[in-house]
Amino acid sequence: MEVRKACIPSANGHFNARSLARMYGALANGGQVDGARLVSEERIAKMSAIQTEQVDRVLFMPIPKSIGFFNGGNWAMGKPGVNGPRRTSFGHSGAGGSTAFADPETGLAIAVTLNQMQGTLQAEGPTFAICSAIREELGLN
Repeated sequence: MEVRKACIPSANGHFNARSLARMYGALANGGQVDGARLVSEERIAKMSAIQTEQVDRVLFMPIPKSIGFFNGGNWAMGKPGVNGPRRTSFGHSGAGGSTAFADPETGLAIAVTLNQMQGTLQAEGPTFAICSAIREELGLN
C-alpha cells in the first residue's frame, strides 16, 4: 500500500498495540526496555513537561501538551482524557480512536489500537472505557 510507504510526519504511524505499548513502556519506566536504553530519564522529563494548554486547532478544546504529545490531567469537558489524571502522563491518539501513552509516575503504559474508526472524543467511547478500566483495576485512578 503506497500510503504506508509515504513519509508523512505526525500522521503516518503504523503499529500494533503490542509494539506501541512496548515503546511507551520504556518511556514509562526510565527509558529502557530489555536492558537497552532508548532514551534518558532526563529526556523523558523534557518530553512530558507541559508546554501549552491552549485550545487544540483540531479538537477545539484546551489540551495540556508537551513537545509532540498530549498530556494527562483534566482537559476534556473538565475530566481526564484517555491518558488519565496525572499531568505527567504523555502520549498521542490517532484518528479513529487508537491511542498510546506512558505514565512515568506509575510505570504504566497502555496502547489501544482499533480496527474500526470511532468518532468519539478523548473522554468517551471504547478507547476511553478500556484505559479507564485498566487504571481502575490497577488502582491507579
